[in-house]
Amino acid sequence: MSADAPSSPQVKATLFRGLCSVLALQGLEAAVLEQVPPETRALMVDLPPATTWLDARRIIDLQSAILALKGPSGLRQIARRGVEQSVIPIVRGTVERVLRVFGISPATVLARMGVLAASTSRGVEYRYTPTSETSGVLELEHVGLRDVPEAPLIATAGGLEGMFELCGVRGTVSDPVMVDNGRGDTCRYTVSWRPRR
Repeated sequence: MSADAPSSPQVKATLFRGLCSVLALQGLEAAVLEQVPPETRALMVDLPPATTWLDARRIIDLQSAILALKGPSGLRQIARRGVEQSVIPIVRGTVERVLRVFGISPATVLARMGVLAASTSRGVEYRYTPTSETSGVLELEHVGLRDVPEAPLIATAGGLEGMFELCGVRGTVSDPVMVDNGRGDTCRYTVSWRPRR
């Protein structure tokens, strides 16, 4: 981690706003407001500017409330829609340039995930290991957090599914598997994809 990196993970408020937008569209905003801590509730009521960096715990609060209300598949779906509304429009141009230079493949994006995600998250390290031309393992380490709750790990899987759409392929992302490192801050996703038919 670089010297100017935050001591705990941060996310751009655009991610928070994207999730709040999906919650409002699905009529879940009031139920989530009841479940989140006061700091997060205040941000939901008075959304911060999209370019503001937030403590990642605020989005984890949202994700945890969604998980409690809708279960893992509901959280994954809401997280994917949130990313499609908030992050993909921001990174689309960068991803398309990377794909033109290095080849149109999710492997290209996954191998450069740290650089691509830097505009929306800090304090998360990404490591991709290909297992074939159309599959691999993506490892995420939440630097500065210990015992990361299940909700953000599930939500990340939903966001990764949106990346496959951006690449124009059909992809699958496994449920997260925690790495036994004694910190509870690292997980792995098995990913694979195939052309759309």
